[in-house]
Amino acid sequence: AMLRRRIVYIIGTHDASEAVELLLTFAYSGRGGIPCLCRARALEILFAVATHDAIAQLQQPSDVRRYFQALLYLEDFEYVGIPQSTADFLDCNKAALARSIWVEHHQNPRAIQLICSMCLDFGVEDSELMLRMLPRLAEAGMFWYVAGVLETVASTRCYAGLEELPVLWNQALVERMLRVARSGLPSDWVDDGLAVLGACVRSRYLPATDVAALVRALIRDAEASGPGGVALPLACVALDILPYSQAAEEAVAHCIGGLAPDSIGLLARQLLGFVDAAATTAGSQVFVDWRLSRSLTVMFDCVDEREIYEPVLLHPSQARTASAFVQNRIRHDRLRAAVRTCVASGKRQLATLLVAQYYGVRPAGVLAEDARRAGVGLDGAVDAGAADDSCTTGNMDTTTQPLDADTLDVSRQTRARAARITDSQKLEIYLHAHQ
Repeated sequence: AMLRRRIVYIIGTHDASEAVELLLTFAYSGRGGIPCLCRARALEILFAVATHDAIAQLQQPSDVRRYFQALLYLEDFEYVGIPQSTADFLDCNKAALARSIWVEHHQNPRAIQLICSMCLDFGVEDSELMLRMLPRLAEAGMFWYVAGVLETVASTRCYAGLEELPVLWNQALVERMLRVARSGLPSDWVDDGLAVLGACVRSRYLPATDVAALVRALIRDAEASGPGGVALPLACVALDILPYSQAAEEAVAHCIGGLAPDSIGLLARQLLGFVDAAATTAGSQVFVDWRLSRSLTVMFDCVDEREIYEPVLLHPSQARTASAFVQNRIRHDRLRAAVRTCVASGKRQLATLLVAQYYGVRPAGVLAEDARRAGVGLDGAVDAGAADDSCTTGNMDTTTQPLDADTLDVSRQTRARAARITDSQKLEIYLHAHQ
């Protein structure tokens, strides 16, 4: 890249017509010993520094681009050991050439990729040949290339109705996601996962995507690699982003049900981190509303069922998770049961924190209305720092926006009094108002 910038800079010091002539002369030189790739690079720089009109004064731009494409192919021919001249390649029947290369080099993945690219670039429509090449490329692990080819041919009439293509698409999707999970770079899994899932969401094959097979493959990888990996959060993200699959949800629920509480907490943090990244990554076409996340609902149902609130929600790093738990339970009308379970089992501190989160994300007038229903006068509210407040929200996240847009018409004075109610008082108000 640095060398290219230097060449562009040097060429830029010449007159435009002189630069065009210099680059064209080098690319078309009959002198032997100049590699095809070097000639192609000269034309690449030409297209970068010269306008269409400037090139047209010496050569037809379309002919130059055709020659540029031929040079790139000749470089690939040389790499795989196929003798070919520029003139022969430009004038030959590309369909016949592709089939002849297949006969001689069908065991060479690089040669197969070359044939496949020729079919796409030159409009060679041969479904039988394509269905022979793509599985071979998949066997060679070239799943990104296979996925790109499948996207290209999906809109071509010759290939569009082939039943094998969705099967190949699902295979390529699973393998690409597994590569993200196994990359060994935890810092990159979000961006790489967004790239794969974003392409899937935009794909013509989205309705045919086997979400359950993808999720199961990621879960198997997570179970094999142990805790701390990213295969399981990727499975959860796939469940949330891709078309709904009951089988996929059941697989995720079964896996989460066997996790240790600390692992569930880590999984929730990973999933919420992915959601945040999807919302802020430039160019990302993946949108996840975590409030509607099926994966989080499965996790929090497990927390309720196993009553593992403290290790999942009280850890200092779980402030965001606690807020998400409260909002998820509100949406599914299960917060009251969770709070009462905590109180009944002697976990009053945790119940207090959950209720503080609840009133933190609800419209301002909800607390005043609940206090009225509980028969608690706001005139008696004390300062938040009073001695009888045995537990405050601490580092809990109370900045999340309300779940809905409903508001209660309360006076500024009432709001101020409600703000002075302690967390301990909020718990009592909640328990009385939500019997």
